[in-house]
Amino acid sequence: MNLMAKVFAGTQSVASGFFLTVLFLFFLLVHGDTFLRRVVEILPRFGNKRQAVDISQKIESDISAYLITITIMNAVVGTATAIVTWYTGLGDPILWGTVAFLLNYVPILGPARAFLD
Repeated sequence: MNLMAKVFAGTQSVASGFFLTVLFLFFLLVHGDTFLRRVVEILPRFGNKRQAVDISQKIESDISAYLITITIMNAVVGTATAIVTWYTGLGDPILWGTVAFLLNYVPILGPARAFLD
């Protein structure tokens, strides 16, 4: 098997896994309560049902805390970018601050884009 075939086979595997994950997360976000109810209905014992609900609530709490933290950090980065852009005399400091704020939600794209400039 040549190198290109190996690369494309790995790419197909990663892309399909990514697509399935995004699809599952989409349905989980859209039908989260229904999904949790069905999981609870399937579980045999009350202890297992309670554990599933506790795990679901913990995950929801952790994701909320993460998103709030990331949003605050990105707001600080965007504000600092706008201030530095304004202070150095570059054009459109609000635009650059907003771009920095939004691109930092993507873990690799934001810092990579900042590094390339």
